[in-house]
Amino acid sequence: MIFPDLDPAARYKCTVVYNKQIQSISIRPYQLKSIKKLKLVHADELGYDFKFHDRTQLTNCYGKKSSADDVMIIKNGLVTDSFYANFVFEDKNGLFTPSHPLLFGTTRTRLLEEGRITERLIHAKDLNKYDKVYLINAMIDLGEIVIDLRAKDVLVDP
Repeated sequence: MIFPDLDPAARYKCTVVYNKQIQSISIRPYQLKSIKKLKLVHADELGYDFKFHDRTQLTNCYGKKSSADDVMIIKNGLVTDSFYANFVFEDKNGLFTPSHPLLFGTTRTRLLEEGRITERLIHAKDLNKYDKVYLINAMIDLGEIVIDLRAKDVLVDP
């Protein structure tokens, strides 16, 4: 094992910062965040095609969350991602991920390849048609963070 002091039962996040060469590598414990309330934030000009070290645009969106735990970023009327994760929405027909996310995350890609989720245009105006939303990323698998969209005040529109 490369890192013998790490607890194999714990979850860790490894961050590699690079440009033409590796600048730094860090490994730190990862704790799932408690996310129960999302604030809709409209950001039509936001672009985040790759995982950049400079997350200023995302941080600006996240700063608008007020009393919510995270943001649901809306770009040109379509649901994209949160500050931390991609979304998977559930309705009676199955599990759907926005077809235009800000970042095509690795867990999202894996779930699509496995056929567990399907891409769909998800308009902000149609959020009331879904029962649940799951947050997923490389550290959070499907089902670990679930928000019941039928519960009162879980989505806060500006």
